[in-house]
Amino acid sequence: MAYFAHHARKWSDSKKTPLEVKACNDKIIEMREATQKTSKGRKMIKDRMVAAYNELLPAGKDSLGWEEFKKMTDSFAPMHDSLAGGHWI
Repeated sequence: MAYFAHHARKWSDSKKTPLEVKACNDKIIEMREATQKTSKGRKMIKDRMVAAYNELLPAGKDSLGWEEFKKMTDSFAPMHDSLAGGHWI
């Protein structure tokens, strides 16, 4: 992610302090790394990404534009909200 785009992100719950946001983000990273360590976890991530890609793919196209690609991460927002206390927007 480009430096400026990374630093322009905002946390979904604006009431959280910077330390709480860091803790939530660390939890997301920890969950992602733990999931990627198993073949079952890697398959789950791949399947979710493929489903999100196919859902956002415009009719008659074979690739996503940048705006659609960014929306793919939105498919993980509800999970991050419930398990980690928020997500990046």
